[in-house]
Amino acid sequence: MSNRESTVNVFCSVRAAAATLGGTKALITGLAALLLLSACSEKPADLQKQSAQHLLQATTYARQGQYRAAMIEARNAIQKTPQSAEGYIQLARIFNELAQGKQALAQLELVPENQRASAGYQATLAEAYLQRRKFNSARRSLQSSQVLAQESPVEYQLLEAQALVGLGELQAAGDRYRQALAGDADNVEALLGLAKVSAQQNDFHRAFEPLAKLEQLAPKDPQVLLFKASLAFRDGDLDKTESLLTEAIAELPSTDVMTPLRASVLRALTEILTRQGHSAEALVYTKILAEAFPGVDEANDQYRQALEQYKARDFEQAEQSLVTLLEDFPQFEQAAQLLGLIYYIQGDFEKADQYFAEHLDPELANQKLTNIAAMANLRLREPEKVLALLEEQIPGSDNAETLSLYGLAALAARQSSKGEAALLKAVSLAPERVRVRLALAQHYNNNDAPQKALQQLQSAYAQDGGDPYVQSALTLQYLRMGQREEAGRLIEEVLAGHPQAYTSQMLAGDYHRGQGDMPRAVGFYRQAAALNPSDLRSQLRLGLAQLALGDYGGATAAYTRAMELAPQRSEGYKGLITAYEMRGDAAPALDQLEVTAAGDGGNAAAAVLAEYYARRADFKQAAQFEQVVVDRAPEEASTRALSASIAFIQGNHALRRQDYAGARAAALRGLTATPQAPLLLTLLTQAEILSANYAEAEKIIAEVREFNEAVANHLSGDLHAAQSKPAAAVEAYRRSWEALKNDTLAAKLYSLLKAQQPQRATEFLTSWSQALPDSRRALLARTDEHLSANRYRAAIPDLEKAVQLQPDSPVLLNNLAWAYNQVGSDKAVDTAARAYGLAPDNAAIADTYGLVLFENGDRDKALLMLRKAVRLAPDNAEIRGHLQRVESAR
Repeated sequence: MSNRESTVNVFCSVRAAAATLGGTKALITGLAALLLLSACSEKPADLQKQSAQHLLQATTYARQGQYRAAMIEARNAIQKTPQSAEGYIQLARIFNELAQGKQALAQLELVPENQRASAGYQATLAEAYLQRRKFNSARRSLQSSQVLAQESPVEYQLLEAQALVGLGELQAAGDRYRQALAGDADNVEALLGLAKVSAQQNDFHRAFEPLAKLEQLAPKDPQVLLFKASLAFRDGDLDKTESLLTEAIAELPSTDVMTPLRASVLRALTEILTRQGHSAEALVYTKILAEAFPGVDEANDQYRQALEQYKARDFEQAEQSLVTLLEDFPQFEQAAQLLGLIYYIQGDFEKADQYFAEHLDPELANQKLTNIAAMANLRLREPEKVLALLEEQIPGSDNAETLSLYGLAALAARQSSKGEAALLKAVSLAPERVRVRLALAQHYNNNDAPQKALQQLQSAYAQDGGDPYVQSALTLQYLRMGQREEAGRLIEEVLAGHPQAYTSQMLAGDYHRGQGDMPRAVGFYRQAAALNPSDLRSQLRLGLAQLALGDYGGATAAYTRAMELAPQRSEGYKGLITAYEMRGDAAPALDQLEVTAAGDGGNAAAAVLAEYYARRADFKQAAQFEQVVVDRAPEEASTRALSASIAFIQGNHALRRQDYAGARAAALRGLTATPQAPLLLTLLTQAEILSANYAEAEKIIAEVREFNEAVANHLSGDLHAAQSKPAAAVEAYRRSWEALKNDTLAAKLYSLLKAQQPQRATEFLTSWSQALPDSRRALLARTDEHLSANRYRAAIPDLEKAVQLQPDSPVLLNNLAWAYNQVGSDKAVDTAARAYGLAPDNAAIADTYGLVLFENGDRDKALLMLRKAVRLAPDNAEIRGHLQRVESAR
């Protein structure tokens, strides 16, 4: 670009900026303004002509070895006509000549989509892939380029031959070189390629014919000389090797930057001279290389040092070394990949992904490293990235780890058939990968194929019966399928095989607690705690089981121990408050937590107290303890979450009292801590909707839509529902559900569908259950549908699962007892008794227990229960009818 053109372009930018600011006249006046206006309003035809001139000059400079000038001219062409492909292609060609394939690909990405079908673009793209050693990508791009094959068949065949060489398909590469020679018998590149292929196949006799022709056609060609030098070196003739390399250096054209070919010859010559003992001469060439690539040797030394630090597991020092190195050499891909690996090991998956995404190409990288990058994406819940990373490696892959990662990602991305196929192949290749079988089992359960899930879990158990995750999953599967005896036998087998394993005791405790056998559950939890005294989980489970037994002293001791084990965790403090509340007086627990909160490290206790008082609407006390946490750790994410939680509780409390202004104020206070919290945005929107301030609600939704489309759709559904627009509400909820699956949203959508379109509601309930297989609300909705339709056999598995999740729910036990009774199961009486034991003063539960007793032959006890039910609900005609029925029976 000339100086005048540079000035004009700069001032055009200034003029545009000044116009935006309204200050053009202050910057540009008189003749200068006229000149600028003229330059900025050049006609497209003039710009096209100037661009063509720049491209011609770039080509000329590149042929002369003036690569820097060629790049400037190519960029000038792009500046003149940024919508045209030619400038980008020309710049990419220059990068290819300098073996800078990554930069070439970056330029080609800027070419408009509708201009990528040209032969020039396709040839340059294939060459860039070859420079990056992306041989598969090069071959795929060539196979899709019919234009290049038709317009430049020899060039096409040469490029494909290089890709085949890179893939190790030497026979096919030789065929392509011969096809090129059929179209151009004197093509030096084809002859040299054919000679190299023959040499790689150790068929040196066959290499002689093309080499002999090359010596006639291009005896001074540097690449031919370099190849002949490699043959001489193979034969051990160092003098001839040196002579050929020296001649090659002399024949290389002069360039303003070090070309890859010159660098290769200089490195080879340095090595040969060193071997010959000519160190002084070798040093001359070493200096030339060092000047051409300043800092590269030092960078390599730094990288090797970081690698040694990594191997010594000094990750902190290795990280510092690599960060420093990348500041000076940001494109040092191996260093960036190693830094990503270190961040992954340290658990910083976001930073790991940042380095892997920018510097790891799955076609080039080590497979193990690619798998680690995929695992980072899985941990970040970004399965689509995993699929993109591994997609090309899956066909024909026999790497069980890669297949497993791909399969898990495909299932997470709801590509079920791909995911299942990959996981099945993974376990066929590596049967010992039992965790993959667990994933398959979950997939089958989500898709109503429990028998297939059971088969996978049984295979996993047979492979590794000591894996606690396998033991737990298989136990739960038996219970899910109503096979209680099998579950019990499995528990006994696990205990017999691993009697001193903490996990065995925990599994047995969980099983018996789920069956309502709290005394045995307590015994197993105590054994688990004895085997692993520092474990928090056994103490928390022990506390729960003791609460169910009414052993409040034992529960208090368990939760106190949990607080000692994990003073920064909230569960122990919450459990202690619950134990004292069930005793009838929470004050001692609150006093104890206040003392803890006042001491060093008492943030968790203060946070629990803040939430405790907030849930009891004592917001003054809640604010005091919240402030304790804020003062100690204002920047912690947990602190912001606490403030948001209390604001949400306070806002909901205000909503229930129809204090919409208070709800609005609480939501806004919480949003200052967590500006994009979906629950608080929902609360704020609901405050506006319930106060009929629909226009303001729409404004909030519009703002939310800018950063979270799914939440905005959810809020739109709430707004439409409030405006009595059920069809619009359903559609908004449906769009939100596609991206954001949660129980609250599902319940709203299900409720609307049930009122408007019952059949669609049932269909959605199936989708809900599949998307959120552990959803209690979906499970309960499904049991309600079964019971309402008198489908008792269908209801029983779901009710059993619900009871497994909530073993202390009298309502669920009551419904399960009724379903058992309707199908004639002998479990009905015991289940009804458990429900009654948990809620003896509930009329409906006493009524069910009475009817179950009667229908199972115990009329006397049935009368006692039904008379009690009538006393509890004297106005309930249905219950009185049940009593009359039993009284009249003989």
